[in-house]
Amino acid sequence: MRLAEQNYIIAFSAPFVMVLLYIFALNLLLLLTHRMSFRIAVALLVVISLLSSYFIDSFGTVIDKDMLINVLQTDTEEALGLLTPKLFLYLGLALFCAYWMLFRVRIHFRAYKVELVQKALVAMVSFVLIGGVYMALSKSYSSFFRNHKELKMYLNPFFPIASASKLAYASIKPKPIFQTIANDAKKTR
Repeated sequence: MRLAEQNYIIAFSAPFVMVLLYIFALNLLLLLTHRMSFRIAVALLVVISLLSSYFIDSFGTVIDKDMLINVLQTDTEEALGLLTPKLFLYLGLALFCAYWMLFRVRIHFRAYKVELVQKALVAMVSFVLIGGVYMALSKSYSSFFRNHKELKMYLNPFFPIASASKLAYASIKPKPIFQTIANDAKKTR
């Protein structure tokens, strides 16, 4: 198969795979939520997504673990320099969408067990479909993702959430205890 044909295959199948990936990830993230906790989780995802989009669009940055460390170490003057009308527009849109999700959208919930099974089933079906598309086009997708590793960094809001969890894990992970070894060693010339 020629390279141009591989690019067309990826171009036409990638939107389908991305939608399935988002469905899979959302169902996993929201698996244990129900009623108000579901609404709050979706509202938080919307706010995280829009704020991440602001920094990606405005500054061309990727919200990774190092960027989150920079955010935590920034001073007041630098933080005030980031307050722009565009940020307030994004923030206003995020808060409006979150409010809309929390109080205006009517969602008819079923019993918790029914929803848990339904979300798990949707996650499994989407995972199987993603796997099927990947296996059918593995040659094209493998070379594409091997050459474009940075694409995972643009999965919004999943990559910022994953980066924040890596940062949280790194901060609570116990530091290694250094032990002296070979105390009897002598320096020779």
